[in-house]
Amino acid sequence: MTTAAAVDNPAWLKRDLGTAPRTEDLVPLFQRLYEACMEKGLPIGCAPGINASLVLLPEECRSLSRRRFPVQTLKLKLLGAAVRRMMSRRLAAADVTSEEGRTS
Repeated sequence: MTTAAAVDNPAWLKRDLGTAPRTEDLVPLFQRLYEACMEKGLPIGCAPGINASLVLLPEECRSLSRRRFPVQTLKLKLLGAAVRRMMSRRLAAADVTSEEGRTS
């Protein structure tokens, strides 16, 4: 069932999703999420101000994994610092530009 009517039908939604999974059942999933991101070198946790309330971000899954990635963790910290520096410079430049536009 992939029609719009099927998506809007709450009975269909309840029947296919059933009950919510138990938290304990999701721990291995989130462990693997973090480990896969680290293995592939994805830049998790580098963008400033990214928050999500209903899901775990990959960097939030770190404590669920027993595996450590010291080199990758260092690279992410350095990348995060560089991204924050770049964003602050761009925001400062945008503020200067907007101030110049107001005074002209």
